[in-house]
Amino acid sequence: PNEWGAEGPAIIGAYGMGLNGWDVSYMFQNRDAGKFSERIGKERWDVAAPNVMGVFPAVARQVLRGDVTESRVVARRNVHAGSLAEGKLGFTDKVTQRHDVKTFDSDKVPAAALAVARCVVKFTDTHRPTPAFDISRYVRDGVYTSSTGQLRWTPGKRKLGGYFTIDSPATKALVGFAAGRSCKLGDVTIAPTSKSRFGAIYVTARDAGGTIASGDSVLVVAIARARNTGMRVYLDSRILNRGEAPVVM
Repeated sequence: PNEWGAEGPAIIGAYGMGLNGWDVSYMFQNRDAGKFSERIGKERWDVAAPNVMGVFPAVARQVLRGDVTESRVVARRNVHAGSLAEGKLGFTDKVTQRHDVKTFDSDKVPAAALAVARCVVKFTDTHRPTPAFDISRYVRDGVYTSSTGQLRWTPGKRKLGGYFTIDSPATKALVGFAAGRSCKLGDVTIAPTSKSRFGAIYVTARDAGGTIASGDSVLVVAIARARNTGMRVYLDSRILNRGEAPVVM
C-alpha cells in the first residue's frame, strides 16, 4: 500500500495542466467500486484511494479556473520526422527504468525544465539543432521558481523529502515534505506540523470566478499520509503489516 498519493494530482494540476498547458490528464487504474476505497493497496492502481481523490475538490477548482498561468517561456526540442527515421536528432534523451518507475532526462532540455517553463516538441520541416535551455536563471539557493513566479519547487535531499508551493490569487498550496516550515503565500501562511512530515494543504476560492481575497468563502483541503488500520511501517521504508479497512487519514 502506498501511504502517499496526494502529490500526484497536485503536481499534474499545477505543473502539467497549469504551467505547461496540458489539455487533459488521465489517471491509470484497473478498476474501482465507484466510491472511496475502504483499504489502500487492495488494487495495484487505486485512484479512488481517499489520499488521492481527497485533493480533487481543490485541484479541480484550480485547474478549471486556470489559477496557475501557462508559461510564456517555452523550452523546445526540435524534431524533423525524416531525420528521426534515420536516427538523427539534435538532442539526446535518457530514460532510466526500474519496472514502472521511469526517470527521463535530456542533454538540451533537462527534466527539471518542466518546473519552470512550458516544454514542447516542435516538428520542423528540416533538421534543426535544439538549443540548450538555460535553467540556471530560474534556480536560486536550490529552489526552482517557475517563469510565472507562481510555483516554487524545493527538491528533497533524501528519499522522503522535497515540496512545492502554489501562490496564485485564487489558490495557495503547499505540497510535500514540509513539516516544520512556514511558507508565506501572499496573505496566506501555511505552516504544517504533521507528524508524518508529509501533507497537501490547499486554500482555494470556492466560486468559479473568484479569488481568495474577493470570494465569499474559501475551501480548505488538508491531507497527509494514509494507512490502513493496523498497518505497520518500519522507518517509513518497509511495510511489516499491510493492515485492514478502514483507512486511517
